[in-house]
Amino acid sequence: MPCDQRLDLLRSLLSQAEISGGVAHMEPVVDQGSTNRMSLVETDQGKRFIFREYRWPHDGRELDRVRKEPFLHERLRQHGIPAPQVLAATHYGPWGAVLLEYLPGELLGEVTPRLEPDARDQAWSSAGQVMRRIHSITYPTGTAGVILGEDLRPFEQGSWGRFCGRDLVRHAARLQEHRPDLRIDLGRLRSLADTIESVLDEAPAVLLHNDPHPWNVLVQEAEDGWECSGWLDWEYAWVGDPVWDLVRMDMFRRKPIGPTPMALWDGYGAIPPEPRRVFYELQISLWMANEYLDGSRALPPTHRAAISYIEDLEAHLAHIEQVFG
Repeated sequence: MPCDQRLDLLRSLLSQAEISGGVAHMEPVVDQGSTNRMSLVETDQGKRFIFREYRWPHDGRELDRVRKEPFLHERLRQHGIPAPQVLAATHYGPWGAVLLEYLPGELLGEVTPRLEPDARDQAWSSAGQVMRRIHSITYPTGTAGVILGEDLRPFEQGSWGRFCGRDLVRHAARLQEHRPDLRIDLGRLRSLADTIESVLDEAPAVLLHNDPHPWNVLVQEAEDGWECSGWLDWEYAWVGDPVWDLVRMDMFRRKPIGPTPMALWDGYGAIPPEPRRVFYELQISLWMANEYLDGSRALPPTHRAAISYIEDLEAHLAHIEQVFG
């Protein structure tokens, strides 16, 4: 979008939010994700906001984010979760844009390497406590699906367990095309997916962030130590098993920052349990290995771990089959 059109869109959002003053400065947000265009905006009165222009690089259906994020952020804030307030939203072009409250803090993934151990543990523990609050937003057992706008749409495959099982086999089939040397037995994986389906379907149904990683969490130093000041980027949120979020938080890295501190699980109040944990690790590793081999996204630490995982795929499958009896 040309610069003058972007400024017109931003001014429209500021007007909708009844924010007076002109735009004094706008610059790209550092360490933003790959889906949208994010800008830090400062008005001539010194007020700061986040200007989020939606994009959609995926093949699947767009999630009606202009309605979805205002709806979700308000619900999250009602549960004491520090999601930024959506001040204005508009459909513009194919996807739209929103104006967000500016939250203080630094990204957990950026600040972790320079924090002393006690401060690091405070920050991760607080993130875990907020994650527990997120997962306290529950749905009836057996509920699962994608949130489109304000509506929950069940997965086309039916249940959560069936969705995950079919997703696993799909990723395995793609990986077989990339790496025929692995000699992946798709029949074996279909059998594994069928075995675990009922186990996954018995999991609690909760609101999932569905893209949790240390670069979607803000932390700041407060009087009592480091605390979580924001959980960001709710566009992919859906409903399913909370262990899915925990495993993703443990596995996704933009940069190498070391293993997940135990403080996260202490703050959350639990560690990801077997047998669901090992199944999601398999599912995510196949997905991330394909992303690396496709060249579709750059998450070097996550992709290196995924490639290492598939190089020892037989041992992982044997362990998972043993766990599930």
